Amino acid sequence: MLKRIMSSLAFWMLFAAGANAATFDLQSTIDGAQANAGAGTGSPGIGSATMTYDDVSGLFSWDIAWSGLVGTETIMHFHGPAGPGMNAGVEVNFGSISGISSPSIGSTVITALQGNDLLAGLWYINIHSTVDPGGEIRGQVLPSPAAGELAINGGFETGNFAGWTQFPQSGTQTITIDNPSEGVYAANLNADSPNGAPIDNVIKNANIGIGQVSPGQEITISFDARGTTANGGVAFAEFFSEIAGGGVSSAILLGGAPLALNGDPDVWTSYMYTVNAGPDVSGGVTLQLKAGCGAVVGCIADVYFDNASVGITVADDTDDDGVPDDDDNCTLVANPDQRDTNDDGIGNICDADLNDDCDINFLDLGLLKSVFFSADPDADLNGDSAVNFLDLGIMKATFFGPPGPSGIFNLCNAPP
Repeated sequence: MLKRIMSSLAFWMLFAAGANAATFDLQSTIDGAQANAGAGTGSPGIGSATMTYDDVSGLFSWDIAWSGLVGTETIMHFHGPAGPGMNAGVEVNFGSISGISSPSIGSTVITALQGNDLLAGLWYINIHSTVDPGGEIRGQVLPSPAAGELAINGGFETGNFAGWTQFPQSGTQTITIDNPSEGVYAANLNADSPNGAPIDNVIKNANIGIGQVSPGQEITISFDARGTTANGGVAFAEFFSEIAGGGVSSAILLGGAPLALNGDPDVWTSYMYTVNAGPDVSGGVTLQLKAGCGAVVGCIADVYFDNASVGITVADDTDDDGVPDDDDNCTLVANPDQRDTNDDGIGNICDADLNDDCDINFLDLGLLKSVFFSADPDADLNGDSAVNFLDLGIMKATFFGPPGPSGIFNLCNAPP
């Protein structure tokens, strides 16, 4: 009896733990500029990754794709704990688990300590090759932004430049807690040039949105900026549509001119632009922020940036089947195949209305019964090529209700 009680208690403890589990979505943009501890390798290779982590089971899953390497892949790892521009040891040898060919898709269980570092933005992906044995391309692993948001760490709230590729030239780049626009942190780019040496101090959210942005798609870009520019100093924001393997199909100077900062260097100005992606976005898109000085003695460009966002409109997809609700013939039940054998505009999976009177009732039950254990396509609601108890269950769940709902024009929303 005691053993049964303890077993039951253990079961309910496991159930309760499972009920409190959280699954975290993560992502990474991978390129040569982040490799070699941020010094870069010059590789034109690029990649992207999506990952999930369950903080109770410890299950860590990944889907990593890349292209354009100069060398041949040899090994590939998740490293950590380390921020951008720092090196660390191997946490997971994912190449040995899911292979070294793109895409590499797999999973493993990690410890709670590893999970904490992962969620803190302290892991990075490193893809090693014959040309760069230390890693030809690399990408920091960061929490995924909200749906439709492409910018990575746009508010710098990791406390570092994770997600940003840095090109300070002879300027300085720091993360500061001094008067952020929102949150705790902001980025400071200083390109002051007392001796007149030209400086372009640049950070890039580079090659973001691969596979998410379409050619010509409307994109909204916003950020906050403040600071001081004088004696030839300027602040710029630029947007590029990237071509896989190198080059751009579109380059846009946002606003068409240098940023007009507030005269008070402590006052933030918010900027917002709507642009269209170029004709080729196979390499994603890039937001570039810059503080620059020309060849002017005493040039000043001390600029702060915060709250950078690159957003696309994401259509609602209630059932997560990859078909937007406005195009989905069954919006509440996943049916990526959109199977609709009677062409009434309502997918079979939510259309037990077999007599097309827009009401599921005993008349439909009688029709289902008459073709039970057959392969009647209209009565085969779940698409398994057989009319059986599974289809009866679907009908039962919607009995005395209408078919659907469908997001497209259909028999039951047609005018009389």
